[in-house]
Amino acid sequence: MVRPVGIRPAGLPISHGGTRVEFVSRAAWGARKPTNIHPPITKTRGVKVHYLGTRYEVGEHSTCAAYVRRIQNSHMDGQGWADIAYSVAVCEHGYVFEGRGAGVQCAANGNAGLNRDHYAVLALVGSAGHTVPTKAQVDGIRDAIAYLRRHGGAGSEIRGHRDGYATECPGAALYTLVRSGTLEPGATDEKGDSAGAYTVRSGDTLTRIGAKLGVRWQDLASLNGIRAPYLIRPGQRLKIPGPQPKRTPVYQPFPGAAWFKRNPKSPVVTAMGKRLVAEGCSAYRSGPGPQWTNADRESFRKWQRKLGDAPAYCDGWPGKRQWDALKVPHV
Repeated sequence: MVRPVGIRPAGLPISHGGTRVEFVSRAAWGARKPTNIHPPITKTRGVKVHYLGTRYEVGEHSTCAAYVRRIQNSHMDGQGWADIAYSVAVCEHGYVFEGRGAGVQCAANGNAGLNRDHYAVLALVGSAGHTVPTKAQVDGIRDAIAYLRRHGGAGSEIRGHRDGYATECPGAALYTLVRSGTLEPGATDEKGDSAGAYTVRSGDTLTRIGAKLGVRWQDLASLNGIRAPYLIRPGQRLKIPGPQPKRTPVYQPFPGAAWFKRNPKSPVVTAMGKRLVAEGCSAYRSGPGPQWTNADRESFRKWQRKLGDAPAYCDGWPGKRQWDALKVPHV
């Protein structure tokens, strides 16, 4: 994407609660007038964080105002909306651009009810190119949230667009920051790490934290130098890994039909049984376990029937096609 060159916006430092914000008013970035009056709003549950959802490349700050104008033109001319949909937008240099602003309803969260409940904070982050916010941008998002709290009655919630509407927005990197609490005004990152940080709470384990933040516990342990027995303590500050490359699942290869008829004892049988249970095809009274039993055969028979196979192929003995469809994890 070639970013248009525009006039460098004037960053107007304003204060809220002792914090200075590089704030760019609508007049400063050259906003068009809205085509109707936005519904007023004095209080919301909080903010929803958004990204662009298209490719975006980092540019000179002198181009940011023109890019925000492009977004407004797209919304008004392309979508037929009254104005830019977002309450504020934050560029990669940390400047907060006034969109619809504080005290009025946004139009970005999915429907009228969602728009009444939360302000919309857009980060100029893409689904390709510039996908991970800069440190300045993270600070700018915090500034924007603090600004909306002080001047617009925004509540304490910080959510992603996807938390209220079926979408990928705000993307993996931003959503990790949302869930880790890193975007809370006043939060700090260790060494300026834009991937975020998490403070361990009583009862937390690496597994529980990983599930909460959408990251692998193994990556948490590796990034923070935590070794077996993987002990963590309340109050400990953990760095949160950024988005990880998608891993291709590795499944257990079919061991052959004859292998099952030899009554094997193997972790492969346990892994198969767990998958059958997950698919609602359990005939187990206890287990599953590593020893092949009639319960395994009856459970697999249920799987064959679930696949819709003919009766002749529902004898409980695994076939390759049926096994591959079950997707047993590699052990």
